[in-house]
Amino acid sequence: MTSETAAPHSQAEPPLRDAEPPKDMPFVSVAIITLNSRSTVQQCLQALTSLDYPKDRYEIVIVDGGSTDGTTDLLRRFPVRVVLDKRRNRGMARNTAINNCKGKIVAFTDADCIPLRSWLTDHVSIHGDPHVLVAAGSVLQGGDLGLPTTIYHETYFATQSPHTPRRKTWEIASANASFKASTFSTVGPFPELDRGEESLLSWRVIQAGFEVVFDPSPKVIHIHPRMSYRSLFGRSWDEGYSDRCLQSAFGENPPFHLPRSFAAVLALSPSLSIARAGKYFVKLLLGGYNNISTLISIPILLATSFYWLHGYMTASRHGGMQSHAR
Repeated sequence: MTSETAAPHSQAEPPLRDAEPPKDMPFVSVAIITLNSRSTVQQCLQALTSLDYPKDRYEIVIVDGGSTDGTTDLLRRFPVRVVLDKRRNRGMARNTAINNCKGKIVAFTDADCIPLRSWLTDHVSIHGDPHVLVAAGSVLQGGDLGLPTTIYHETYFATQSPHTPRRKTWEIASANASFKASTFSTVGPFPELDRGEESLLSWRVIQAGFEVVFDPSPKVIHIHPRMSYRSLFGRSWDEGYSDRCLQSAFGENPPFHLPRSFAAVLALSPSLSIARAGKYFVKLLLGGYNNISTLISIPILLATSFYWLHGYMTASRHGGMQSHAR
């Protein structure tokens, strides 16, 4: 791993804020992991350098996995700290970020997300509750608005829909999540998984007697690339594989119960596929998707549930090992 500090960018300073937060607000670290993110990371960093949080009260730490598309050259235009970690594992990259962050709160977003101006202020407000170690906020759809992309967004980010009221949860996406720094001394670092690492860490927080909450107020816009149906089905396969791997990682006390052995999954496959399609259907409705569009999407939801089952079954055959590559 190597580290470097990027030079401040030459763009004009954002306009004066209407109301500055108090100067005694905690110092916060914003962490992002990147890999070949040149097409979106500039918009992300422009938003992060224009937040309504005092500029001297937060830093931006970026862990790059060895980009080859000019991402690191672009990062040097912004006042960020860049750390190189080529291990290509999301959990490992997040831990590298944590080890290089100075803040009392660490807020994660992704290189393809645009945080709204009050994003950090809203996260800090949630952390005013000492029982809350982890907070997640809303993820809004941006970029491509085609049907495959919309179905993916509304199902994958359903637990972080702006239409959902504040609630306790364990299932979060690090596209919009923050952690008290004490989280990592209390329950340990992120699991070294390439998917689901934030949810597994959140479950450990709950098991330790603390709270993980979703609050719709901190908002980011996710810049989706154009997605084909093939891409949608591929992501559903990945989600199924990941769900089976998480069943193993959660151990004997998981937050959700699904069959683990290949024989059981095979025997229950029709029920599992139908149940998954029903879950996707409910997620669309709860996410604010209108009833007519949801009904039109039923054939697609049935297909995505089949691919999810195939991924789950494949992982069961491999014993729930996340290192398997499709």
